Amino acid sequence: MGSDAVTITWYGTSGILIQDENTTIISDTDKTEASQIVVLSNHGFQGGIYTCQVALNGYDFAKNVSTTLHRAGFIQALPSLILRDPGSINLVCIWGSSDMPKKAKWLVDDVNSRSEVVLRSWGLFPETVMLSDYVIQSTLEVTILDSVYEAWSCRFIDGAGYYENSTAIVYGVVVTAESGTVGVHAGSNSTYCTVNYPPSAMWWEYNGTRIYSNDSKYNIIQTDNTTISIEFGDVSSAQSGVYECYAEVLGQVFKTNLTVEHISVEILGGPVQVVMTPTYMLTCNVDSSVNITTYKWLINGRTVNPTPELVYEVDIEFIAGVVGPKLEFICTVKTPHHGWVKESVSLLVRIPTMSNLVSVSSGWTLTCAVLSDRDDYSVTWAWDGAGAVPGVQKTDSDGNHVIVATDSTWVDDGIYTCTLEYPDHGGTSNTSVTVQVRVAYSDIPSVYYSEFKPTTLWCKVESEKNPTSAGWTLPSGSTVTETDLLDLGSNTWGVNYTTKAQGDSDFTSEPGVYECTFSYADTNDPSLSMVLMYGHVAITSPSPMLLVDGSTLTLEATLYSSNWQSYTLGWYRDGSLLSTTDGWVEGISRTSKHNYTISISKEDASSNDNGEYSVTFTAKGYVATLSSEGVDVEVIQSGETVTVTSSGGAQTLTCSFTGTSEPLDVVWLLNNAPINTTKWNVTETSWTGSSMTSQISTESLLPSDDGTYQCVYMLGSVNVTKGYEVTVRILEMEASGTIVIRTEDWSTTVMVKSVEQPRSNYLLRGTSRIYNYITGPEQQGDFTWVYSLEDSSKGANDGTYEIVFKFSDNTYLTSGSVTVATRIVSSSVDERQTITVDGDGSASSSLYLDCSYTGGASPTNAYWTKGDGIKIAPTKSKSSGGKYSKNIQYKMSLSKSSDLTIDDGASYTCMFIFTDGISGNLTLPHVSIGRSTGTGACSLISAHESADITCSYETTETLTAVSWKFQDGTTVTTNATGPATAEVSDGGRYYCYGDTKLGEQFSTYTDVTLATVTLAQEPENVYTGSLVTVTCEPEGIYVPVTMLHNDAQVKAVDMNGVYTTTFTLNSDSAGNYSCEAYVKSCGTVQTVHGITADGDTVIELKDSLAGVIQHPANMTVTQGDTAVMTCIFPVISDTNPAQVLWQREGYRGYKYGRKVWNETMVVATYTINDVESSDEMRYRCIAKYSTEWLSTDWGSIIMAGFSSTAIADEMTAIQGNNATFSCSYSGGSDVSVTLDTDSGADLSGVTHTVSQTVSDTGLVVHSYNFTVTDLTEDHEGDYWCDVGGVTSSETDLEVVTILSQPQNVTVTMGDNAAFTFTTTKFKWQDYVPEWQSYNTTTGEWVTAVESATISIADYTAGKWKSFISIYDVSASTPTLWRARTTFPQHMDSGFMYGQLVSDVAEIHLYGTGTITLDTGNDFEGSPLNLTLSVHLHSDPSIRIYLGNYRADYSYWRNDITTSFNADQEKFTLTVLTEMKSWFAGVTITVKIPSYDLDWTVDFPDTVYQRCSTLSAPDNGALEYSEGATGQTVTLSCDEDNSYYPYEADKAYVYCDYLTGYWNETMTTCAKRISIDYSVLKIGLFFTGYTGCKPSRYQDYFINILNTLGKTCGWSGTQMNMLCYHDDPQMCGFNTTLTSCDYGWATLSSGATKKGSKMMGYFKYTGDIDFTSGSDYMTYAEDVADGGNRYVAGGSSFRSGFFVCNDPSKRRRRREASVEEFEEELQKLIDWNDTLVEVEQYPDIDWDNILEDGKGVTDNFIPDNDGDDGDQNTVDPGGDGSPGGGSGDGDNSGVISEQEVPLEGDSADPDSDPGSSPPSDNQLPLPPILTEPPASPSTNFLQDKEITAIIIIASLSIVSVGVLFSWYVLKDRGTRPVSRAEIETAEPELTLINFGKSPEPIEPPLFDEAGRSSVSSPTGRWNNQYTIHK
Repeated sequence: MGSDAVTITWYGTSGILIQDENTTIISDTDKTEASQIVVLSNHGFQGGIYTCQVALNGYDFAKNVSTTLHRAGFIQALPSLILRDPGSINLVCIWGSSDMPKKAKWLVDDVNSRSEVVLRSWGLFPETVMLSDYVIQSTLEVTILDSVYEAWSCRFIDGAGYYENSTAIVYGVVVTAESGTVGVHAGSNSTYCTVNYPPSAMWWEYNGTRIYSNDSKYNIIQTDNTTISIEFGDVSSAQSGVYECYAEVLGQVFKTNLTVEHISVEILGGPVQVVMTPTYMLTCNVDSSVNITTYKWLINGRTVNPTPELVYEVDIEFIAGVVGPKLEFICTVKTPHHGWVKESVSLLVRIPTMSNLVSVSSGWTLTCAVLSDRDDYSVTWAWDGAGAVPGVQKTDSDGNHVIVATDSTWVDDGIYTCTLEYPDHGGTSNTSVTVQVRVAYSDIPSVYYSEFKPTTLWCKVESEKNPTSAGWTLPSGSTVTETDLLDLGSNTWGVNYTTKAQGDSDFTSEPGVYECTFSYADTNDPSLSMVLMYGHVAITSPSPMLLVDGSTLTLEATLYSSNWQSYTLGWYRDGSLLSTTDGWVEGISRTSKHNYTISISKEDASSNDNGEYSVTFTAKGYVATLSSEGVDVEVIQSGETVTVTSSGGAQTLTCSFTGTSEPLDVVWLLNNAPINTTKWNVTETSWTGSSMTSQISTESLLPSDDGTYQCVYMLGSVNVTKGYEVTVRILEMEASGTIVIRTEDWSTTVMVKSVEQPRSNYLLRGTSRIYNYITGPEQQGDFTWVYSLEDSSKGANDGTYEIVFKFSDNTYLTSGSVTVATRIVSSSVDERQTITVDGDGSASSSLYLDCSYTGGASPTNAYWTKGDGIKIAPTKSKSSGGKYSKNIQYKMSLSKSSDLTIDDGASYTCMFIFTDGISGNLTLPHVSIGRSTGTGACSLISAHESADITCSYETTETLTAVSWKFQDGTTVTTNATGPATAEVSDGGRYYCYGDTKLGEQFSTYTDVTLATVTLAQEPENVYTGSLVTVTCEPEGIYVPVTMLHNDAQVKAVDMNGVYTTTFTLNSDSAGNYSCEAYVKSCGTVQTVHGITADGDTVIELKDSLAGVIQHPANMTVTQGDTAVMTCIFPVISDTNPAQVLWQREGYRGYKYGRKVWNETMVVATYTINDVESSDEMRYRCIAKYSTEWLSTDWGSIIMAGFSSTAIADEMTAIQGNNATFSCSYSGGSDVSVTLDTDSGADLSGVTHTVSQTVSDTGLVVHSYNFTVTDLTEDHEGDYWCDVGGVTSSETDLEVVTILSQPQNVTVTMGDNAAFTFTTTKFKWQDYVPEWQSYNTTTGEWVTAVESATISIADYTAGKWKSFISIYDVSASTPTLWRARTTFPQHMDSGFMYGQLVSDVAEIHLYGTGTITLDTGNDFEGSPLNLTLSVHLHSDPSIRIYLGNYRADYSYWRNDITTSFNADQEKFTLTVLTEMKSWFAGVTITVKIPSYDLDWTVDFPDTVYQRCSTLSAPDNGALEYSEGATGQTVTLSCDEDNSYYPYEADKAYVYCDYLTGYWNETMTTCAKRISIDYSVLKIGLFFTGYTGCKPSRYQDYFINILNTLGKTCGWSGTQMNMLCYHDDPQMCGFNTTLTSCDYGWATLSSGATKKGSKMMGYFKYTGDIDFTSGSDYMTYAEDVADGGNRYVAGGSSFRSGFFVCNDPSKRRRRREASVEEFEEELQKLIDWNDTLVEVEQYPDIDWDNILEDGKGVTDNFIPDNDGDDGDQNTVDPGGDGSPGGGSGDGDNSGVISEQEVPLEGDSADPDSDPGSSPPSDNQLPLPPILTEPPASPSTNFLQDKEITAIIIIASLSIVSVGVLFSWYVLKDRGTRPVSRAEIETAEPELTLINFGKSPEPIEPPLFDEAGRSSVSSPTGRWNNQYTIHK
């Protein structure tokens, strides 16, 4: 706005607004804009109009720009949530509005417009008042209900119609107790309370104190989120009173109270009391906090009348005789509020009783009632009859001892005695009774329903005495008496009665109860009642019945019955009763006086109605059920129509059918006509027994494929159809994705293929529709609509589009996104440039290129690229266009006129780069630059010899081909460098062209001269006697040809330029033939050799006889066939072969056969018609050549024949059984015989047997039997045999397979159970179907028979079914059932024997279950598995008790899993945990309270405990022996390798399972190794010295120590070991064991030091003798004293030890032989070295000793308190001097191990001098170590030695010299060797480097005490050691 002045003024309702505490004005002004903001505060609900006025330089610029301010809102809104106790509450809302509130409304649960009238009808009266002109208040009193959510809202509306709501959720929270007053007693000790809203906490309080769980008083249980329970432990009056239950909900606390009252009832004497007197006194004490209104006594659950007093004298004898041996007395009292409270006592009575018995049935029980409080008595029975006591003796459920007789007869009559005996009393008691048996029985069931026809009823009796008479009582009440009874023998008498069943009166009068009675003198008359009824029911509807869903299903049956009392009709589907509530309509109508038709129907049937239907008729009175046979009904699901919209790709339509009937066919239709199967591929799955699927598919769809597709399943009279409405709409674009426009005018085609023309179209750019760029359509054909998308804007319309077509059904066809980007690039250069560069570099023309771009976007970069990708900047460039131009133009060029090379030849591309990644580019015509070197002037090519004519080019182009043209312009076929083949006529000028990849050509030429000579022979195959012609044919040759035979010229005849020589082939004419000719070319004469067709320069002819071309072949034929044998011989002349004959093996004559000749061969055949067995032999050909005969190999004729045991064309076998196929052939030779099939079954596992027999004609018949096992439906198909390539006839195999198995059923006691078994249909006529039940007692399957309780039937229709119905299921009904069908063998008809057995199905009874407890091996910690399986109607809750402890609440809470299978109605409980010792003897009780069921199972009396696990030691094994209550473990050691138990008495230990502890700690295996006293050791130890480190001088010292025959080392003259230097020599010295090691050593003082240890080993070869003064002792002490000699010998001695001088006149001492060491050297376990304590020797001249490589330098490096762990000071003498004393050389005393470092040495004994040069006190490499020493440095003891290092030397260098300290280690006694010492000696020792492979050394055995078997002498060697490991 520049410098203009702007003024803004605001006006309110009271005039101009002025800034004050309630008004804030904020201004913002810059050069271009001015603004002002007004902020109003504390204006309440006042609104109004506010106006701003703008003035510019004093003039109004904008006047009266107004806005209206409206203010509204809640001053007091409702809370979002209100939780309260049920009751009334006031809801208050206050609201204000600048437009003045007009009214208030209240809403309940978002229901609008609740008028006050409605609210008042509810009893609600809102009060609404205006608090001011702008503020309104409304109040409503509402009632909060229990557990009811209500959303209450207040709504206010102002004068402008604006309204606003405030809502509160109101909820009544209630804590509810179980009841107001709760009685607590032993039978009910818990109560609970609940809250109706999820709380954050719940608890109980008593007398104001919160209650927590306490074992003796309370147990608080939060059973779920809203319920809390309290259990009272010790029920006493102290727990009576008022209890409060609290719940905290969203910070608010709610509670309720309940009163607990205590009642206690106690019977004195305890819960169980033993009674041994006739009468007994019981006293009942009652203690209660409430009044007792009534009391009473109960005995075994029955009330005692009249009621005794609380002190009750009981008549035990009477009551026990009536009630039984165990009496439960209950004292129960009644309270006003809590009902009955009781206490019980069990009285155990001992009173044996029996009664006389006259049994009128075959089953009777004689009871000897023994009532006892203990169970250690015994009962015996006696009978006065012959033989054993009849019946089964056992104890019944009440504890009585009984005899149970079944199938008893009169022979069991007699006197029975029961004797009771107690072992501790010694007395017995008994009672005797008389038993008589009279059995009346009948062969028909007690309730017998018969068809209406005369029926005979039989009644029989068995007794010792015959009855006096018998009679019938008829249903009419009349009687029929028979005195003349039928004597049936075997004490059996009978009587019968036959009904008439002739008319309606009989149908009515004859049914009823018939009773037969046999009369005896004692009036104990057995009788038998039976009911006869007439009745029958049968379904008349067809089976199976097929319906389409939606149709009406109707079933009818016929019925008559003489019993209609309270009858019921039940229709069943698959065993389930049908109900009218499911849409079923039942009907019944009378068809005659006694006959009825019953029916059931259902409209709109569906597949849910599929199943087997049956009907039952049941009448009360004489209960029996009449059941019909089943009828199968299948309702097929009808089809639906599915809409399919296709874009033209592959399409699959699927149609599935599910049902029990297999469709006859399935058909696909299009618009009611069959589909085109050439377009659609139809596939179907096979019928599975319940479903199949049909599918059609095609690779593509067109609009012409639109229409209605139908899949029709045909099931006889029923068809099932599924439809598809298919619409095809295809969108095809000429270009898609990103369209790059590279021309000024462009268009692209869009094609829509559809039956219907699109109604409209448009382009979609973003959300904008563009309608003007698409033209068309142009219709092509019936269903194709072509559109064009055009543009000529050269980039002005670039962008991203979608093309949309809309159809009349409001569906859209949309393309993908299409991006248009214009990149128009052009050039004036439109032809290729070919530039030739001469040899001098001059070019024929210049290089020039240019390029222009036009488009909608500006390029970010532009450049040229050459073919190899190199970027080149343009020579010139120019751009045009800009912000206001629709297009952008850019031009650039590239030019070069000199210095062109072949590298400038390329394709050039101009590149324009853009930010969107879409470049504009143009590749210009190729530029080719080449240089030619030309070819030679002329060339000579000799035919059949290698020669090249070559042309070459220099160019950067890729040569794709090199072509040649002849001088006449014809193209010549070439290889890479010249013509491929050449004839003489091809000579002349050839032009060579090099074609580049881009089409350029380079050219040169050469002159070619060609010559050839062809060498040939006739005929091709020649033999001795053949007439042979050799020819030489030259071409282009002007000099005569020379013919050669074996390099000698022979005469050749010139026949028109072809030179020939002809001869008969024999030994003279055989050999090599060749020829030569000459040609002049390029000024030279060259030789051309004759070449054969195979490229050879010679023809080799051999003098050889003819050979066979083809031998006769073996052939297999059948009897009566024609056999033709063939052989072929070569023809070598008109007369050779002279003859061709046939021979039969074993025959002298010849056969001529038939022969066919040509110029090269003769074919001879021998034909045998109607082959017989006599023709089976071998045949061959022979041919005569001159005087020689040529014969072929033998060929055989083999006879073969076939037979089959399957006479019929078809074979039927049984699933799971086998099928056998037989084939045979006759002949003298074996041939391959296999079984084949088209079934697809795998026959690789088929087995077969082979047998041979001799036929009547003498032929050997080979018979094969193939057995296919474990048949399934996959084996069905045709089978045949292949015998030597000849196939037999086929047999069609069918397999009877199982379609459905019997299924488990669950029933209630008294219900019926049924099973069904289904297989595929079969053709057997005499099969035997059976149903079997499993007898758990015998373990056998028992075949069921028809009876009153079992009905069996089967039928065949499409499949075979067998049924069984089991009526009136009881606890005695077998539970396991299966079906078995036996099929007989009928091989003449193709039927193979087999049995088809179904799976086992089970009958489950509701409420019955099994409980099992698996405690593993009864050890603590072993798995415990408790399982309960029970059949129930629903999923129950359970309780589990461990004794009296509730285990399912806590202890086993996480170990319990339950499941309920609704289909099987089976509940399963599983507890998986571990055994605990305290489980022993505890009873587990599982209860299901809702069903009043419980089960118990006991833990074992003892739970054992495992001991800790023992691990077998190395070189040992553990053997376990199990006992009844423990386990013994024995240790065995590897004695073969000298391992024995360390402590023999602890080699076996015992684990006590009752305690879980071992009685001992098991010992280990230790190796016993004896000491080899023949090995003598010597050693030196230098503290702190590092010379023996491998990286330093280790090898050097070992070489010195091992030097033989000189002064130095262990065997040298300085050391002078007696046993080594004596004569005879008694010691060998082993150089392989000498060691020089650096490491730690423990000194005699106990300090541990690092240093160098040098060791040597001598082997004594004499006898070991520990006698003092013996040779062995002398030599051993001498070796042990070697250290003393080294120290005492002085500097010269020690210098000689390290300086290897050759002593004069010393005798050479032999080394110990390798064999001696290998045979005798043992592992070193212990050493008895002694070291003498000596004085210090300061006079050792180490410099002299080690000077010039003759010895070791003074670099004996002591540890300077570095890292060796001794932590010693450097003042050994304690006087501050570096020496051990005053430093004056005093050598008195023994130096300590506080060593002094050498001057200038490193403090780290492990440090290595590395690459630094040696100092004066470092060791120079001695001359003798110019190469590493050959002797090994293997340390024999470093890893093997077990004992402590006992050779110790300390070396200190002080200013006065070198000091040594030696210590004597005398007797070590018998201290045990440490474990560390033993472990270092673990491996067996192996001798190394004796020229042999290492051998292990076996130590001598120890005795049983663990000591060496070598005796030891007295003295310092008198130590024996036992090494334990």
